[in-house]
Amino acid sequence: MASIITTIGLGVHYGRLACTAVWVAGSWAAGVAAKGVVTLNTHLPRSILVAVATACVLALVACGGGSTTNVSDGAVGTRVQVGDGAYFDITPQTLKSWLGDKDFLLVNVLASYVGEIESTDKFIPLNDIEARLNELPQRDAKIVVYCRSGATSAKAARELVRLGYSNVWNLRGGMIAWQQAGYPLSSAGGP
Repeated sequence: MASIITTIGLGVHYGRLACTAVWVAGSWAAGVAAKGVVTLNTHLPRSILVAVATACVLALVACGGGSTTNVSDGAVGTRVQVGDGAYFDITPQTLKSWLGDKDFLLVNVLASYVGEIESTDKFIPLNDIEARLNELPQRDAKIVVYCRSGATSAKAARELVRLGYSNVWNLRGGMIAWQQAGYPLSSAGGP
């Protein structure tokens, strides 16, 4: 039981991916095996099973879940809840399709220049976002952020949502995923 509680604590602390692991661990503890096979675990009292299942549901809710949503052009994004708002994680393929008929601001949020995706409009480091809001469009305009790996741009997306922006998109996996998808980086521009 101690390991289950530890897993729940780590799930809430480290985010959605770990919460998914909590759900699997909780399902196992409740006697529900992966792939939908139900078994009966007679080693644990029912009250403990109910407590574990409740903790798993609460951990998933606390982590914000994450739902896949079809967006206007048929592409798919993963909704990431941030307080009362949200942003969407998108794939390199989705961003590439959007670049053909660009109607958004593309922002590289890295502090140091290591390259860029062609058609990048702005270079605003994560730590400068709040101070440079005057360079961003109105709060309902579509903004796509990216970085090298996707971690910094996810923080930037959360910050933009916190600041009241409602149409924020993050390139999941950043420039690394972009290149792995077979798309080139440019080094012609820069801040």
